[in-house]
Amino acid sequence: MGADGARHEVDADGVVRRRHFPVIVFTSNGERAFSPPFLRRCVRFTMPQADKDRLTRIVTAHLNSTAAAAEKEKIADFAERYS
Repeated sequence: MGADGARHEVDADGVVRRRHFPVIVFTSNGERAFSPPFLRRCVRFTMPQADKDRLTRIVTAHLNSTAAAAEKEKIADFAERYS
């Protein structure tokens, strides 16, 4: 079963041929370190700290502008606590 939910047949020789290289994302909250040999094989990206405006855009993208406006105080409080 593929990520697209469709069933895919495998050749009789057991070889799976791919069309796209898979991307695997690991996340960390900084409580545990990844080993140096593992990190040498990775492309690392550190997310920037989200401010109130960025959090508002994120909430708006997932909900809508009316819901984001209703949650304005909660967003500001969250941004203040975690910045």
